[in-house]
Amino acid sequence: MTQEDYFTHVKTGLGSKFQFPEDKPEENLDSTLKALWYLASGNPKSAQEASFLPLPKLNNDQVNLLNSLIEKRLKNIPLAHITGRQNFMGIEMKVDERALIPRKETEILGQKALRLSNIISCKNE
Repeated sequence: MTQEDYFTHVKTGLGSKFQFPEDKPEENLDSTLKALWYLASGNPKSAQEASFLPLPKLNNDQVNLLNSLIEKRLKNIPLAHITGRQNFMGIEMKVDERALIPRKETEILGQKALRLSNIISCKNE
């Protein structure tokens, strides 16, 4: 079975078992499974970054790890806390369970703050 076939097999088996936060539009079945897949391969990525990348190959030990990571996510542990990665304003950040995972609205606030800081900076020159 190819990596893509196995991905499809796992995805089909999961169906609607995952619960996705409404405020995390970048997290869906494909991106979540790909992020967990990348973590199992030893190359952690956020859901947002993993969604654009091809699947890496997994050996048998990594497939077993993938299955345990899927079980963690099924227990509603936030994906970013499992992968240790969160994309925020285009920056791939390392996170752990101590981090509050930013919502999309936080990015809007951050962009507004950057625009305001540029306006203030230009006025002071």
